[in-house]
Amino acid sequence: LEDSTWAANMLAYEPAGDWISFHAYPYNGVTENYDLPRERADWLRRRTDKGLFLSEVALLDYTEKCSAPFQKAKADYLRMVNDNLVMWGIEGFVWYTIGGNNWRCSDLYPGPAYEEYLGLFGGRR
Repeated sequence: LEDSTWAANMLAYEPAGDWISFHAYPYNGVTENYDLPRERADWLRRRTDKGLFLSEVALLDYTEKCSAPFQKAKADYLRMVNDNLVMWGIEGFVWYTIGGNNWRCSDLYPGPAYEEYLGLFGGRR
């Protein structure tokens, strides 16, 4: 992100609104990449005082095997993002997607990540 000329130029125009929306998609198995939402939030915070909203986040499986260990890692990652939002200075987040797309095995449903989601945010089982 430090070399992101596009993002820096965009922020120079003081966008309208009270929030900056951003995306973060770390790769499963690249644990140093799990802090991607925090890294992007830090980068944005150094450049603006607007609120930050993580409008798309998911853990991606580039093998596209959607294995059982990956499904567990995705549930753990959902919990980690939720538990660290305040510390990272992010006002809220949206997981991409709940179900029906399965881009790079990112859907929460079905699987342990969906159960984690229900435990965090309620809803019917």
